[in-house]
Amino acid sequence: MYLEFMEEYEAMGHMSSTNNKIPESPHYFIPHQCVLRPQSNSTKLRVVFDASSRTSTQVALNDILMVGPTIQEELYSTLLRFRLHKFALAADVKKMYRQVMVDEADRNFKLIVWRRDPSESLKIFKRPYLALRCLMRLGEIAQDSCPKAAKVIQNDLLGLRDEVFQVLQVAGFKLAKWFSNCPEWSASESAVIPLTADSDVTKTLGVLWLPGKDYFQFRLDDSFLDLRATKRNILSVTARLFDPLGLLCPLVTRAKMLLQELWLRKLDWDESLPMQLQTSWEAFKGTLLQLPKIKVSRFVHTDTKVPAVHVYMVSLTLPCEHMERASTFALVPLKV
Repeated sequence: MYLEFMEEYEAMGHMSSTNNKIPESPHYFIPHQCVLRPQSNSTKLRVVFDASSRTSTQVALNDILMVGPTIQEELYSTLLRFRLHKFALAADVKKMYRQVMVDEADRNFKLIVWRRDPSESLKIFKRPYLALRCLMRLGEIAQDSCPKAAKVIQNDLLGLRDEVFQVLQVAGFKLAKWFSNCPEWSASESAVIPLTADSDVTKTLGVLWLPGKDYFQFRLDDSFLDLRATKRNILSVTARLFDPLGLLCPLVTRAKMLLQELWLRKLDWDESLPMQLQTSWEAFKGTLLQLPKIKVSRFVHTDTKVPAVHVYMVSLTLPCEHMERASTFALVPLKV
C-alpha cells in the first residue's frame, strides 16, 4: 500500500524527480512514514510527512516558517455551528494539500528521499504543493458570483452542495465522500455526485457522525484491553479520547485524576502500578467499553419538547486514593 501511494503521488505530478544531487543552496529533507487505519473504509494507509523533524543543525522546517494569522475558525465553534442546522452536508476536498503549486524557488525545502526497493539507489524528489490559504482565498474570490457558497467555504463546507462543488472544481479542488442526514439530497437529479449511503459512519472534524440517524458517537479501538497497566499505556489510551465539544467530560476528568495520581507517586513510565491503581485502571477500561452506547444528537433542537440528547445514561465509576468512596458520574438528557 505504501508503494502504491508513492507511485500515485509521482504519477499525479504531486512530487517530481530531481537530478539526485543534494542542493548547495539551503534545503530541507522531510522524513515520511505511514499511518495505518485498518478500520477505514476508504484510506487504510496514509503517508505522513513530518516537517517538524529536526535536522543535523537541530532546526526543523516548521521552526523557520513565518507564522501567519489563524485563518480557520476554532474547531469548537465550527462544531457548535454544525449542530445548529436541521440538515447537514459534509464532504472532503480530495487530495486538498496536493492541489496548489509551491514556487520553484521554495521547493528545495520540500525534498523527500524515496526508492521502490532496497536494491535501488536512493532518489530525491520535490513536493510542490500548498493549500489551506488558497482555499480561503478561493472563498473570497467567489463572494461576488456565489456569495452563499463563498460563506460556506469560508466557514463549514456544509450545505449548498452544487454551488460549493462548482466553485471549488474551478480551482482543482474536487469534493468527495459526501455525507448528509437528508436522504432526499442523494436522490436529487441536480446532484453533482451521489452521496454516500446515509447509514455510513464518517468523521466530521474528528468526531464520529452517523448521518443516517444524525447523531454523534464515540468509539475506541479495544486494543487497550491487552495493554499492561503502566503510566505510558494509560497516557496513550487517554490521549485517544478526542472530545472537542466536552461531551465526555466526566470520563476525561476521571482519566486525568488517575494520571495525576500516577505523577504524584513518581512512577516510571513502564513501572507496574500498585494494586489500588491497578484496580482503578481496570474499572476505567470497563467504562471505555461503554463508549459506543453514548449517542448525542447532532442537531440541537429548537423544540423544547424534544430532547437534544437521547438516552446516554452511562455510569463512570473510578476509585481514587484521595476520595473516601468511589464517585459515579452520568451523562443525562439535556434540553434547549
